[in-house]
Amino acid sequence: MLQTNLALFVVLVSWALMFFIPRNRLTVLFLESYVGPLLIGALYLIQFVTGVLSTIGQAELSIVGIPGLMLYSTSAVGLSLLMMSYYLLFLGTSYWIYLDGQQQGHAHRLFLLITLIAAPVGLFAFGLARLLVRAREAQAKANALAAQ
Repeated sequence: MLQTNLALFVVLVSWALMFFIPRNRLTVLFLESYVGPLLIGALYLIQFVTGVLSTIGQAELSIVGIPGLMLYSTSAVGLSLLMMSYYLLFLGTSYWIYLDGQQQGHAHRLFLLITLIAAPVGLFAFGLARLLVRAREAQAKANALAAQ
């Protein structure tokens, strides 16, 4: 489906900008303009409306519960919408990791790479690393206070 391929293209371009040229002016302008999520959202809406219109009078589709999702994923439109939802999860997770890396001055490329392979695993690894950094900072602060 054209909408799914365009959404994937937007996500991969966004990811490449965050990974390869994170501090470049083009990257900052592109990411802060929210063009990617807005474009994917518009593609999703088009796909959703055309999918709903094409299934009127057919089996009832529901996104609530496993049976509904299984029925939903058997159609090309439903599967395309599920993929675009995953792309948005991936893009949002990657953007969060990118922003945090830029703000905190931490390396973020490893987490972006893990997120490219499996978004939930990248998010988990990033969250765990951030917790460890915060614990280390709190320990250093406590040690500094104790030394006074």
